[in-house]
Amino acid sequence: MKFTREKLYSVKSGEYIEPCINIYSDEQEKVSKLKRAKKTKATEPKVKKLNDEYSRQYFRLLLNGNFGQGDYQMYLSYDEEHRPVDRAAAIRDRQKFVARLRTLYKKHGIEFKNLAITETGVKSGFLHHHLVVPGGIDRNLIEEKWGKGIANCRRLQKRSDRWLNDFATYLMKSQANAEKGERCWSGSRNLVKPDVRICDNDRINRRRLRELVEARNNDDVQRAAEKIYKGYRLIDWRVEINLVTGLPFAKLIMVKKE
Repeated sequence: MKFTREKLYSVKSGEYIEPCINIYSDEQEKVSKLKRAKKTKATEPKVKKLNDEYSRQYFRLLLNGNFGQGDYQMYLSYDEEHRPVDRAAAIRDRQKFVARLRTLYKKHGIEFKNLAITETGVKSGFLHHHLVVPGGIDRNLIEEKWGKGIANCRRLQKRSDRWLNDFATYLMKSQANAEKGERCWSGSRNLVKPDVRICDNDRINRRRLRELVEARNNDDVQRAAEKIYKGYRLIDWRVEINLVTGLPFAKLIMVKKE
């Protein structure tokens, strides 16, 4: 028997949610009008795609759940004198910088946490860093702690309709080049983790999933999604075939209506 499973990620007390709706079954018979794709074992490229996708999602959830308006985004680059010999050396530089910031924030009585990415510039070919850190401290004091080149610290810009998702997409552009199983980002241990709820019931039945799968345009998807999650507004979505089960699934990103 096929059943619909909802896996719901949420942050900021449910102000922002990312539901993932799947159909699961071992039966071969057709159920409703959903077309079943050929079921195959997940090959390594598919596994990497799934891992990369989850890494992007988890980074996005941590970013939206821990940071917002008034916090800072940082760009750190190197001058010629301090340029690291490899990625490992660059990460050590970043870790030392984070340790200095932790001391600075503690001095000002502010809890420090961060998300960080070290990547190689596409055009320049040089290593550099991106960090997201709490606000509340003079940005000049933060920039002074780098000392290996340019440090640019500015306020995060949170779009009310998209939250920090566009920024998360930009920061995670290097995930595609990561080795299989490697994560291109890191975060402090005290980051607030997203809530996860798994539910198998009839609230999201195959009929409602079919409405999402068969939607012909954005407006149809929005109406179908907001019918399921009342009080929320759809800001992004994706409907595809599950690479493991061969059945359709829907991934939604929604925020509470003001």
